[in-house]
Amino acid sequence: MIGNILTFEIEDKFDSDNPSNEKAIKRSRIIPNLIHLLDFLDQEKAKATFFILGIVSETFPEVVALINSRGHEIASHGMSHNKIASLAPDKLEFELKRSKELLEAVIRKPVLGFRAADDYLNSKYLEIYGHIAGSGYDYDCSFLGRGPRIEINRPFMLTSSENKSIAVIPQSLRRALWFHIRFGEKTRAFPTWFIRSSIDGLNQNGLAAMINMKLWEIDRHHPRPINSDYWDYGTFGNIQFAEEKLRILLENYKFVSCSEYLELNLKKR
Repeated sequence: MIGNILTFEIEDKFDSDNPSNEKAIKRSRIIPNLIHLLDFLDQEKAKATFFILGIVSETFPEVVALINSRGHEIASHGMSHNKIASLAPDKLEFELKRSKELLEAVIRKPVLGFRAADDYLNSKYLEIYGHIAGSGYDYDCSFLGRGPRIEINRPFMLTSSENKSIAVIPQSLRRALWFHIRFGEKTRAFPTWFIRSSIDGLNQNGLAAMINMKLWEIDRHHPRPINSDYWDYGTFGNIQFAEEKLRILLENYKFVSCSEYLELNLKKR
């Protein structure tokens, strides 16, 4: 049975929209939502990788400790929610290294994975991948699309212009006519049959699907950010069904963390 990949981004919606908003952090809903999610995953006997935003781990180190104590993988989501592709090299280094340091100070073991908070990356960003690898990460989950000799949906090793290598787990795509649909993101917005058929299609070809959710997506009563469009389907659509869709996926597919998947995958190759 193919081990698919389950990941969560630990952030508040209003934190990610307003990363310097102190009041938003003070009224965070992360801890109650996280306890609910961890209990839910225990019930379904599922393990996942949690990409934790640096401002969250700095403000709530107990969040990191709690996730780690429940047997899930801790990984970095960067320090803030800025677009890393637009950051100056020194700012990028800070985003990568400071977030890693904060997480490792709590769990007292290496943090291996990174996922960009507000960007996707591709083979054009070799310099950024050089910084990610140079900051001590073993793998990245930010890649979207394809590159030279790169097959979509299959993990690969990427070597930067500085000759630094890092394992890349690409975001899951489904071909539909001339388009590629990123079905592993905003799972709540797609029909359940579409998500399942997309996972089945990959699994039948010996490939794993990566399903990624943001913690706030399982909070059906999550407050909308100031000045946001309450009825924006792309942002909030089907949020009331997100947990039920996750339950269906966990009951029908095997899921593992990123590190476990890479370990199993690289052993086979």
